[in-house]
Amino acid sequence: MFRDQKQKPRNLISSLLLFFLAIIIIIIVPISTVRASTIQSRSPYKGLALPFDCDKSVNVSGDSKTHDRNDTKSYERHAVDFSVKKVNVLAMKSGTVARTGYDKSGGNFVLIDHKDGYYSAYLHLASYSVKKGDKVKQGQKIAVSGNTGNGVYHLHVSVSKYKNAYTTATNNEYPMYFVEMPSRELKVGDKLKSSNCVKVITSTPKQPTKAQPTQGTETPTTSPSSTTAPTSSSTPEIIDPSMNPIDTYTPTPTPGFSPTPELVEPSPTLTLVIPSSTPIIPTPTIPEPTLSTTFINGRSSIYFENNYDSLNVKVCADNLSGNKIYLLVSRPGKSWSYKITATDNCYIFKDTEGSGPALTNTTYQTRLAMNQSPDPDWPIPCAKVTNFKGLCDSIARP
Repeated sequence: MFRDQKQKPRNLISSLLLFFLAIIIIIIVPISTVRASTIQSRSPYKGLALPFDCDKSVNVSGDSKTHDRNDTKSYERHAVDFSVKKVNVLAMKSGTVARTGYDKSGGNFVLIDHKDGYYSAYLHLASYSVKKGDKVKQGQKIAVSGNTGNGVYHLHVSVSKYKNAYTTATNNEYPMYFVEMPSRELKVGDKLKSSNCVKVITSTPKQPTKAQPTQGTETPTTSPSSTTAPTSSSTPEIIDPSMNPIDTYTPTPTPGFSPTPELVEPSPTLTLVIPSSTPIIPTPTIPEPTLSTTFINGRSSIYFENNYDSLNVKVCADNLSGNKIYLLVSRPGKSWSYKITATDNCYIFKDTEGSGPALTNTTYQTRLAMNQSPDPDWPIPCAKVTNFKGLCDSIARP
């Protein structure tokens, strides 16, 4: 009797444990199934090349697992980090720059629209050399890596369908397959060599082969002075351009041995030169035009736009059109260079502050030059000092 009373609580405890275990299994298994199905439904984005100079070796320091901060989410991160410091950053695929700027977490960033519904993002940049609307080719330099935002020195890249994919920790990231590792995503510890190179393919033209005479086959001979025109049904003879046409002569073979073509030295041709009564006037050599480096009636200005979001520089000159115009923008600790070929006698460089909106209590200086790089030591203003080889301005944001 007492044994039965002790056994009942034990059976009750076992039943409760089994009950709670069944509830846990019922809750966790569907979540895991949904998470797995969500991840597996995302196809990898292919055709990317590592965003670094040709043949540069890089180490992967962050992958989908290191970026997945919460395993209970119904998605995984697919961003990749590369352990690099102040190196050139190239476009992973061709497209159009959708946005550039600064994010408090991602730092300086560039976002490229690949016109197939996908965007690639490049974060924590020290600086970038493109602006919104620029068309870029795969392998084109767009920035220099850095540690802006909340990152140490590294380059963070991702591919997303999200138009604001420059922000970190999004649930729209897609697996990236690079041409250097086409079968899977990159993982921490991978070391790869960039193949983001411009390849030049050259082909060697095939040399035509000389037809050899066949034993027992009679080859008709043709006199070099013959004027008989070929008929429409005749097959043109392939002649090695390095040979003298007389070498194509084949003697009539004698049965029983293979003929050897006899080399006949061509007779020299005499050319009779009759002096002309009209003197020959040599054609004068026209020197190539020298590119102008002076602004004719040059003038420039610098101004803010859109509540200090954009720092613009306007330049005009009577000879601006058709010439290359170089611009140097600088502020304490930073500088950016730009170059365009003018199609009119006025041009506006827009959004020239490479890090985003203009900084408060900061003075900006601009120096313009034609068909050459401006001297960073030119004074402000510099037009008269340089005889209008330079146009220099400054402006300060309060």
